[in-house]
Amino acid sequence: MSKTSNKIDISIIVAVYNIENYVAECLESLLCQRHVQLEVICVNDASTDLSLSIIEQYATRDSRVRIVCNDINLGQASSRNIGCRLARGKYLYVVDGDDCLVEGALSKMFNIAQKNQLDLLTFDACSYWNTYTEKAKDNFQLYIRKGTYEGLYTGPELFSHFIMNNDTLGNVCLNFVRREFFVKHNLYWTEGGRFGEDSPFAIYMAANRAMCLQEVLYLIRRHEGSVTTSPMKSQYIEGQITQFIDELLIWEAKSLSEEIDLSVELYFTRFQREIKKMYRLLCDYNCDTELLGRSKVAKYFYKYFIKKIPLGSELLNFEQINKIKNSENLILYGAGNIAYDIADLFQYNNIEKYMVAVTKKEENVQAFNNKTIYELHELLDMKENAVVVIATTSRHSFNMYNYATLLGFKDIIMLRWNL
Repeated sequence: MSKTSNKIDISIIVAVYNIENYVAECLESLLCQRHVQLEVICVNDASTDLSLSIIEQYATRDSRVRIVCNDINLGQASSRNIGCRLARGKYLYVVDGDDCLVEGALSKMFNIAQKNQLDLLTFDACSYWNTYTEKAKDNFQLYIRKGTYEGLYTGPELFSHFIMNNDTLGNVCLNFVRREFFVKHNLYWTEGGRFGEDSPFAIYMAANRAMCLQEVLYLIRRHEGSVTTSPMKSQYIEGQITQFIDELLIWEAKSLSEEIDLSVELYFTRFQREIKKMYRLLCDYNCDTELLGRSKVAKYFYKYFIKKIPLGSELLNFEQINKIKNSENLILYGAGNIAYDIADLFQYNNIEKYMVAVTKKEENVQAFNNKTIYELHELLDMKENAVVVIATTSRHSFNMYNYATLLGFKDIIMLRWNL
């Protein structure tokens, strides 16, 4: 049985959830590491298989292994946070319980971080299918950087170089961080998310001293049932969008050079493209999602920038939309900004056939969305079978309603002003 020193160099956090086939191999790869004092904090996230029994066997044999059990399944982010708050080591390192470290990895991380007084050390990884024996026939290069990154950087500088070289940022398992730095900058992961918690953005933005070791120290296992191989789920987009908003706010608070700002902007452009791609995939499966209630900003972003719900959607209720769809003659009464919002809502609901009317035409405005603008009185011959949607501000809507009524239009919809 290994003995735990009072001085702990590295605290390793392992979130464990239903990985009975892999967790023993992971722990073996950690506990065989030499020349460093470590603790391994396994956070069992309410596993329903034999995972807990396996890690308990390791804890019995090796006092460096500590176990924390969640009463209910909280997700990877919450489990990691629990482990990090219990950590006692000088450095923190997060490992996925179905992955492995190469021999000598921890001592190499520790020595480089110590020598250079680093907040952050990042390194490369390769991925393999299921077992070491299959590694040779399916060796993914996704986490091996192609650029050259020698010497010391700030975190934002290193981040910028990765982005501009189109190199991977990696995930949290490719980042070795000083615990005091982690706690000081409150770099704990966002609670409640079920996807997107692997982003290292906040760590990069906070680090003053960072380096990249271009050597494979970590082995990422691909297997059926892992997050990376599972079908897309609606909660994945929740995690991605929440992360996107959180990281935008981190960027907003940072004072960076123009060059680094441009690379961060490119990062968010790529990020948003991935979110849209994910949303299209969810739509293909007829899936829809509501964002986590904790983030009103993320929910707004999802509704109006990803799902692209027209701004006018708040102005008409479901019954009114159905009436409009079934109308024989549809008249959009108004040609200003509100009318454009309502026209977008028509298009969103596949309503293409409508006419546009105003009280009095201006000489320099003769068309609206490539449709001829009429004065309302010119459409009197269809008043018996028309639905008139008044699209203007509350200040003018009652005057327009009274005028349409005076002309004999009977079916008039006024907008609900709850925006």
